[in-house]
Amino acid sequence: MKAKKIVAVLLSVLMVVSAFPFSTLAAVDFTATGNIRLISDTTTAIAPGVTEDKIITNNESGTAQVVGHAVTLDMSNPTVGIATGYADYNGNTWKMQTVRAQADAYMKKTGEKVVVAVNADIYNMANGEPMGVLVMGGKVYNKGIGRPYFGVTKSGEIVMGGSLTEAVLSTLQEATGGFYMLLENGVRVNQTAQTAPVPKTAIGRKADGTIVIYTADGRNFPISNGLSDYDRTSVMIGLGCVDVFNFDGGGSATYLARVEGDSNLSLRSRPSDGVERSVSTTLFVTSSAKPSGEFDHASIAPNNELYTPESTVEFTASGVDSSGAKADLPADGQFVLADDSFGTITADGKFVSSGKLGTVTVNYVSGGAVCGTTAIDIVHPDTVTFADEEVSLGFDDVSDLGLVVKYQTRSVNYKDGDFTWVKENCP
Repeated sequence: MKAKKIVAVLLSVLMVVSAFPFSTLAAVDFTATGNIRLISDTTTAIAPGVTEDKIITNNESGTAQVVGHAVTLDMSNPTVGIATGYADYNGNTWKMQTVRAQADAYMKKTGEKVVVAVNADIYNMANGEPMGVLVMGGKVYNKGIGRPYFGVTKSGEIVMGGSLTEAVLSTLQEATGGFYMLLENGVRVNQTAQTAPVPKTAIGRKADGTIVIYTADGRNFPISNGLSDYDRTSVMIGLGCVDVFNFDGGGSATYLARVEGDSNLSLRSRPSDGVERSVSTTLFVTSSAKPSGEFDHASIAPNNELYTPESTVEFTASGVDSSGAKADLPADGQFVLADDSFGTITADGKFVSSGKLGTVTVNYVSGGAVCGTTAIDIVHPDTVTFADEEVSLGFDDVSDLGLVVKYQTRSVNYKDGDFTWVKENCP
């Protein structure tokens, strides 16, 4: 059965192409960065001073979508730290280990809490020896003199550059190597070394000292195409960075985080190998914020998703304490719509859309105060396509036929009844 011979006809209410505007995303500015267009930005809290933005971009023609995660670190927050890792948290013997296993080893040996973990240096894939510097807890395991580096000095200063010297090495408390600088004092460098789009991790610094770690997925078109060095630099400039250092990529590109309300690190990126690859050095974001177990606010899902009119959406809330750790929800907590014209919602979070288009703001209320909020958008899809030209089905098989439903290039959650199917002269 050829999918192109099947016509998906939107119900009359969905035939209209909506002009509904999305909220302004002030944190990201791609207006002067070339062929990069922001599609969506979903922010998730991780820990005090640490936030994640899931950023979806595309090119002007809409043919190169990229899904990436940018973690922003407020280095003025005394509970935020940066550390480097290695297999078993031991640089005396070269070997490879997944980013997750290295983070677990670090936490076990140091007692510190890792809230973000990413891959770092390029390496000898035969034995895991890093090509550049490796300093952990002030101990130098690999000098990497003359090679690119990223590190934290004994005084807490963030440093990065294209060629490590003995003088800089002597100041380092934590350090790892990588590929090369991409941006120095706002000036692009090394922009043609990697011209093909690939998954990769990079780290940057804003003028005010804020640190941004960015991992872009790739090699799984059309979900995420990856980025060239030039376009990766453009994204980092759009995120406000003036200095950018390029880490390893390909199948090694890995990003894990322990988002607020969760107890463990979870894989947030989509490694191109399909699984977490064993790598050489890693970079961790740590948080020394102490869990109290006392409810501070609620983290609500879903967030920044698109739905068709008259959808039913189940909202959930997780209790969070002031450190970002899990806490019990208050007994009187309930979901409330900020604007009842968008539909109805039960106290336990079942929302039924009235069909009105726009941004639906959902609050979690306890003791008469809002202690958590999220938003979704109700839209008319403007594009309906099929993932494949042909679909083979047996008798009694059920399939969505690879239906792809979007609004302004963003994926839309749709439901049964949104479409009428018409057979057109199928052979």
